[in-house]
Amino acid sequence: MKKFRTIFVALLVLTAMVFAFAACTSEGSDAQSGKTYKIVCQNGDNYTLSSSLESAKKGEKVVITVKADELFEVESVKANDVECQKNLAGQYEFVMPEEDVTVTASVKAQADINLDDGMYWQKYTDQLSVVNAEDSFMATYEFEINFGSEYVVNSTDSESNMIYTKVHSTNQNVIPDEAFSRVSAGNVINGSMATEAKFSVDLKKVKTGTTKIVFEDTDNDRMITKTIQVVAYGEVRPDNLYQETVIVDLTKLSGEYDNLRIWIYDSDYVYGSVYEEYQFDDFKYSDGKFEYTFSYTPDHAFTIAIGYEYYDENVQDTRYANFAIENTIVGGSTDTSFTGIVSDGGGYKISFRADGEKITAVVKEK
Repeated sequence: MKKFRTIFVALLVLTAMVFAFAACTSEGSDAQSGKTYKIVCQNGDNYTLSSSLESAKKGEKVVITVKADELFEVESVKANDVECQKNLAGQYEFVMPEEDVTVTASVKAQADINLDDGMYWQKYTDQLSVVNAEDSFMATYEFEINFGSEYVVNSTDSESNMIYTKVHSTNQNVIPDEAFSRVSAGNVINGSMATEAKFSVDLKKVKTGTTKIVFEDTDNDRMITKTIQVVAYGEVRPDNLYQETVIVDLTKLSGEYDNLRIWIYDSDYVYGSVYEEYQFDDFKYSDGKFEYTFSYTPDHAFTIAIGYEYYDENVQDTRYANFAIENTIVGGSTDTSFTGIVSDGGGYKISFRADGEKITAVVKEK
């Protein structure tokens, strides 16, 4: 009986050891066989990601390849918010943790290429506006490029598009390529070489957001870019927006005039700006002097006109006749326009003729 009890106890101990060994073996096999964890690449705006593995064991090296869109650059790549390390091949690596991993990236737009071998934006804007729902007319903005010293062959296709130029947008959701007009030569010399080019953007086809316009001169293998922000109608705001006051002294006029009017026209106006393309106001002649405050941006060319109201019996209506603008002391492309206004304390003067008298309108900062 004692012998049987000894054998039974021994069997119990052996059985416990077998179970304990089996448990250890099972637990160890989890670590050794290597439970795998999923790797998910989360693509974003302006980039795509791919992984060398779809799943991996803890401790394995994973290589991530990032493809950024044209003119964007990678700032960082993260695996579950842990920054990956960039290798010599330009890829990104991380060591697999003991959990599933989601890989994300951060990219940014490269700086604009504003000057390349003399080519530059001759007419441009940093902001465009979507079209006001109440406007039925075609709203566009025209960009102009100067080719500098390297002219471009003015060969065109069946739609009169310069075949040695290309223009596109890096964000098709903001400005799709179909919004661009054909590229045409702005100035041609010797009948074949273009020194300038121009193209328009159809504002009815744009949406709010940010994109980069890329203009390529394939004839000379160069490009320039311009970052464009598309905003809501009425929110285009130039970087430098000022207000100026025009003071006009008409006390020397001998004629009898009805209402007087002053017009300020922005020949470089951008559709949807915070101020109107035509700014004007009416004044009574009896006032002798009048003043008008208007908004302007220095890199635009403006035209000032001053006129008086009269009744035309031939057409049975009331019209305005302009006094003759004589000159502007501030520079400009013509005698009736100026490129911005820079106050020197006393203000600049615009002269015009009325009743044989030379009248001076003083332009000064408000």
